[in-house]
Amino acid sequence: EEDTNHVWFSPRDSSTHRPINREFHQDDVAGLWSQDTLTIGGLEASRFPFGMASRAAFPSAWDGVIGLGFGTSRVPTLLDILRKAGQISDPSFAIYLGRDGNSGE
Repeated sequence: EEDTNHVWFSPRDSSTHRPINREFHQDDVAGLWSQDTLTIGGLEASRFPFGMASRAAFPSAWDGVIGLGFGTSRVPTLLDILRKAGQISDPSFAIYLGRDGNSGE
């Protein structure tokens, strides 16, 4: 059953999306690298790099993944970009997993 309340990312609908045109292959997922402006919690990360999956060897209910770990010199993390832009002073984060059987999603 299709979720009619779900909004999917469409590069055509974004005025700030830019394809990088480099392929990625990670385990059973493949696609192209892109970049766009990501706004989360009132913070804005310009030119945020992410992979747009075009093939996955498994069905999935999730839309994507944002890495919050340590960055590399080639691909900065969301926290790296926000810190460099002066939007955060410390590259730390918290995760709410829910409680009393309620989802933190």
